[in-house]
Amino acid sequence: MAELRKLIGHTFGSRLIQSATAFILSILIARWLGAEGKGLAALLVLNLSFSVMVQNLVGGGALVHLLPKYGWPVLKVFSLAWSILASALTGIIIYFWSNPILPFWALFLLGVLLNLSTLYQHVLLGFNKVKNANRMLLWQSLGLFFGVLIWYLIQGGFSLKAYAILLGIGYGVGLISGFIYVGKNYPAKAFQWKAFQDTLKLGLFSQAANIFQLGNYRLSYYFLEAYVNTATVGVYSLAVNLAEVLWLPARSMATVLYAKVSNQPELDQENIKTTLSLTRYSVLITSFGVLVLCMIPDSFHQWVFGEGFQGIQKTIWWLSPGIMALALSNNLSHYLNGQGKILQNTYASGLGLLATILGCTLLIPRFGLVGAAQTASLSYLTSCIFLMLRHRNLIKTD
Repeated sequence: MAELRKLIGHTFGSRLIQSATAFILSILIARWLGAEGKGLAALLVLNLSFSVMVQNLVGGGALVHLLPKYGWPVLKVFSLAWSILASALTGIIIYFWSNPILPFWALFLLGVLLNLSTLYQHVLLGFNKVKNANRMLLWQSLGLFFGVLIWYLIQGGFSLKAYAILLGIGYGVGLISGFIYVGKNYPAKAFQWKAFQDTLKLGLFSQAANIFQLGNYRLSYYFLEAYVNTATVGVYSLAVNLAEVLWLPARSMATVLYAKVSNQPELDQENIKTTLSLTRYSVLITSFGVLVLCMIPDSFHQWVFGEGFQGIQKTIWWLSPGIMALALSNNLSHYLNGQGKILQNTYASGLGLLATILGCTLLIPRFGLVGAAQTASLSYLTSCIFLMLRHRNLIKTD
């Protein structure tokens, strides 16, 4: 347990630095580009994240679960080839479906860098090298952060295209560090076609859950853009960025738990106790953060981010139930993933997506910014209730 606490502390510290740099960048981008520019930047990152969703069909969370069984040399060929193909497929979709600020080749290149960076993060978690996975993400975050600062100091200005270039640099830094951390010191195992079959099978279930979850997190952005305007997307994305800071403890605990459960499935009773203990800590810490964030007035937000960012406090109020639901369900979800019971998370995310679609069609057209926050909380609460019930039933069954 002492080693687990050290890993959680290391993960939390690393993610705290990442969140601090991301928060500072949010302030700078909001001030330099305004609410509409912030909205366009958020939509660019969202579009790129769809590439990761497709890539993770073969090289995602399933990889963490299967690496201890099959080894990296066996899984590497499938994962790397699919990462590049996924970047091309999603680049084409984004280019023709949305109104991209970048040409296709730039979307493809950004997709490749992001996908490969994400792939190597999963490899490190699969080897239970949690600290190196943390360092890799930290280098990626710092690469973007210092790149933005240097660009602004040299150019004396900033634009969306500059942001896209610097995203690529950040992803590239993360990929190089991940490649170095993985190295060549991994156990060699005999090639098996079953490795590909299992990766695809688990990947399909896992990515169905992740795609549903991405819809739960971000589908409201597109509805806000359609029913209100891009500037409102910028305001809402900023409120979500603030809320995501409160998930740091829960996500740090969940990342470590995931690696532990995947690599030590034989210690299931211990893993169950650890999961419940971490969940209690997660809820307690997050509830304190929610109280503090809810008390910050709009006048302070406008002073920090600019006059165009109005209504953040009320948005946070409506996001609060969802924030607490995610703090409660995060460890439960990662425990089930680590056990290979990925289908349960797919069901939970699917139910959450149904709630999201319902909220987006009924609440956002009527209430706008507040409707998006209400939709998010409805979705997260729906998924959380399902996961609590399934986790309880699975423990009884086992």
